Amino acid sequence: QSINQVQQDPQSRFAILWLDLDQFKLVNHSLGNGLGDRLLIAIAQRLKAFLSPNEVVARQGEDEFAILLRHIQDSEDAIRMAEQIQQLVARPFNLDDHEVFVTVSIGIALSAAYYAQPEHLLRDAGTAMYRAKAMGRASYLVFEKSMRTGMLVKLRLESDLRRAIAQGIAQGERQAERLPSAISAALPMPLETSRALDTEFAELSNGRSED
Repeated sequence: QSINQVQQDPQSRFAILWLDLDQFKLVNHSLGNGLGDRLLIAIAQRLKAFLSPNEVVARQGEDEFAILLRHIQDSEDAIRMAEQIQQLVARPFNLDDHEVFVTVSIGIALSAAYYAQPEHLLRDAGTAMYRAKAMGRASYLVFEKSMRTGMLVKLRLESDLRRAIAQGIAQGERQAERLPSAISAALPMPLETSRALDTEFAELSNGRSED
């Protein structure tokens, strides 16, 4: 619905914020899955209480949230909201006897007329989030098209690397299959086999001498 509104009215703007909890797995492993789940619920409740009724928050994956910001004026509005959300989440969460501190990395994707599907906007917000996360904890970035190109190049390089590794493993396995026979031909006979053959030759020689 928001995408249709932008296509009909270019002056209408909205944004997607993609949030990822930094080091959530560490919290899960140290405090247990039960407290990890309660932390996610507490974060969702804190976000809902902070956002206006026009804005939507939804959980995406294990430790990620997507927020739809409607009716923003420009990228500065989205950035300002991202900074406020980071400050909001950074406040401690009291779970039983534990005081838990977490931070979030945020990717921001701004609406544009060329977005035809909502999943494309979510994809680009997620791409910006991963780039922000690579900068360090509690970072945020606004999506740029160059990020998508960089991700495609990275995926291509990873695919090429995996293919090269797979080919190397296959070649190594073929060499390993040929190796035993080559080793057998090159190595001397086992001592027991050598002694048995020596005995056999000695008996044959004795037999010939007697004849």
